[in-house]
Amino acid sequence: MRLAPLLAAGALLLHKLNGLAGGDSLTGHGHSYLPLAAALVTVLLALTCVRFARELWQASRGRVKAVTRPSFVTLWLAASAALLSTFALQEWIEGWITPGHPATLSHAIAHIGWLGPVLAVALGALIALLVRGSRAAIELLARRHAARRSLRADRGRWAPTPPHVVPRLAVLAGNRAGRAPPAVSFS
Repeated sequence: MRLAPLLAAGALLLHKLNGLAGGDSLTGHGHSYLPLAAALVTVLLALTCVRFARELWQASRGRVKAVTRPSFVTLWLAASAALLSTFALQEWIEGWITPGHPATLSHAIAHIGWLGPVLAVALGALIALLVRGSRAAIELLARRHAARRSLRADRGRWAPTPPHVVPRLAVLAGNRAGRAPPAVSFS
């Protein structure tokens, strides 16, 4: 659940950085939705931070869900591809909807330029690092809780008492011998 808001924020950041670095001549063309999108992404990121804090708190109490983590490289490639395709789709839709903005797919690809993929790869690495790091933090807290719990269990509150031992009497000393022992005479 942390990946989607981070990808949304990364897509907005990629769009803004590419526009700033490329000297966007079409400033204002089709970008009227960006303040609303930025507000929605901010709310999503805030909710994600709250959820992450809750997961950290639960992990510190020993309640953690077992989740398989994809590798850093897999996350990096997926995030970079998602950012780049979102950026291309964003440019294409802007051209399609906004008058005066070129509407061809070739313009969208040309507008991305050489800087778009470089920024997408860098932002994808940052997103993958955040996702993997947050999961590692949760697992670390869960391991620390388990270690503290085992130390407390080993230590206990009082010194362990030895088990109650009942002395075992010899068979002849009890009533299971079948007959009495022979009488001893000292003559």
